[in-house]
Amino acid sequence: MIDARRMEVYTAFYTASLETLEEAHALIVEGDSFDRFLATGREVVLFGNGAEKCRQVLTAPGVCYLDQVCTAEMLARPANDQFAAGDFADLAYTEPFYLKPPNITTPKSRL
Repeated sequence: MIDARRMEVYTAFYTASLETLEEAHALIVEGDSFDRFLATGREVVLFGNGAEKCRQVLTAPGVCYLDQVCTAEMLARPANDQFAAGDFADLAYTEPFYLKPPNITTPKSRL
């Protein structure tokens, strides 16, 4: 989870074997935000700088928090493995991926 301010996070859902259950999306955190996963008997593990804001709201059995600080350093080993395997991406036509449009307003002094 990445903190998106207020009670919103950017998140995605994966199985323990990294199969995608839900693609990355913005989510307003509410007490029942993960009930659809918990109802199937799955454990929901939350981590990242957005998980901290969930601790008081998401207290259901089956929701646990991993105190893991995510850093770019963690990407070094997987990046090196891909490099060694010759697994390169063609970035010539890469475009940014925004989960939602920016919240831009005109300053009141310019109205």
